[in-house]
Amino acid sequence: MARMNRAESRAHTRNALVRAARDLFVAEGPANTSLARVAEAAGYSKGAVYSNFQSKNELCLEVLELIHAENAQRAEAAAATVTAGSRAPAQPAAEGLKDFQTPPQPTVEDLSTGRGGARTALLAAAVDIFTAQRFDEVSTTEIARRAGVAIGLITYHFGGKRGLYLAAAEAVATEFWESLRAMRGPAVPRLVRGLDLYFDHAERYLGSPLAPTARATDPELRAIHERYFDQLVNGLLQEVSGGPGTALIRASVAGWLGFVEGVVAEWLRTRELTREQVRELLLANFFGTAQAVLSMDPGTPLSSRAITALFDHSRPGHSPTAHALDDETEHDR
Repeated sequence: MARMNRAESRAHTRNALVRAARDLFVAEGPANTSLARVAEAAGYSKGAVYSNFQSKNELCLEVLELIHAENAQRAEAAAATVTAGSRAPAQPAAEGLKDFQTPPQPTVEDLSTGRGGARTALLAAAVDIFTAQRFDEVSTTEIARRAGVAIGLITYHFGGKRGLYLAAAEAVATEFWESLRAMRGPAVPRLVRGLDLYFDHAERYLGSPLAPTARATDPELRAIHERYFDQLVNGLLQEVSGGPGTALIRASVAGWLGFVEGVVAEWLRTRELTREQVRELLLANFFGTAQAVLSMDPGTPLSSRAITALFDHSRPGHSPTAHALDDETEHDR
């Protein structure tokens, strides 16, 4: 057998390390697999890993590419034997979101309980009315009558109709934020449930000036939505990176959230897709965005949770949405 030259030897070593890492990641998960363990399994020293890869993230990326290539080969082989008219099941995706820790705020649900006296009653009435009507269509008399309080209390508590209107928008945004904060359990079902919460929220306020969108024409409403949007970006960055992350990953997370808003708005406008199709599109895009970030910058800081999610998403036959629903059921027992 011919002796390998230096380049061939390096390629052979790199390939052996990637395949050993792939096997270990499948068995133990990326977060639980050390680089020393990878080197040992491949029959090399730990130094061989660092001479071929700048970081564990770069090795994970190589493993993902290997898995994708193997999946493509399997798909091509399967396609050659599939009879006409058969359809392959969709491959969904999911992961993300953390238990955000910010001081709890009164939600729309809290307002409906009647706690807080006249101010709470006015807020609850304003949310109901402004959900269905534009600002200039609503009178303070109508709001006060719905709340069952004196009209002068609107000025006393909110400075007038405009102040009450903005407070109602704040309450609606807080309701969604608090719903996210209340979620517990594994990250995958939290992301899936978080999307479903957003679908419900967007449907509930469809066509309303209180709708959850940073595209509002009213600058003060837009400022409210942008503030909560930034909170959500920061929460996802904490989940994905364990901190503020890099400029690249922050732009990617913010861009994905903008994509979510745009896709859901189009879905609500046309109803041409099912809710499940919209969810799968958003989840697949989430993972595509994460892998693009890692491809551009293998040194991007990722939490062990995010690395495991990327790896699990790439495994053949893996259905994160189905697993998320299974995990949610288990968590609720």
